[in-house]
Amino acid sequence: MQRDELLRLLLDRRGAILGYIGTILADRDAAEDVFQETLIRADAEGVRFDHAGHAMAWVRGTARNLALNEARKAHRRSVMLDEEVLDLLDRTWAARDGTGDREELDRLEDCLERLGPTARTLVRLRFAEGLDGTAIAVRVGKTAAAVHTSFSRIYKALAACMQGQPA
Repeated sequence: MQRDELLRLLLDRRGAILGYIGTILADRDAAEDVFQETLIRADAEGVRFDHAGHAMAWVRGTARNLALNEARKAHRRSVMLDEEVLDLLDRTWAARDGTGDREELDRLEDCLERLGPTARTLVRLRFAEGLDGTAIAVRVGKTAAAVHTSFSRIYKALAACMQGQPA
């Protein structure tokens, strides 16, 4: 699976991935951080994936582990779901991992082209050059918090575009 195909796939399924992470953390900011870390790790592993289903299975496991680790670090045990519920979520999500990704990839490419030049630069720095949020902030002369906020807006705009909604 090519790097750009992987990025498109994961951004297209951002809502589902964030929803999954959110069921574990119940903290939107922490879920966004885990999502971004999952994207970075998936990007680093991208050459290993043979197809979208393989990539999504890896993302599901990685997102789950990162979210559970974050929950433990933040002492959020009271909102963590039972292991059986998490297993059920895994099976349900796995059943929804489908095919027909070429159309979605083409749509994501169109959506990426609709982003403004600054947003496209941030996406390129993150996913083509593999920089983390702090390195991107230094490169573009913004704070890490501003870069985080920008990525949150970029992901929302891409998700809306992918769903055919105005950005």
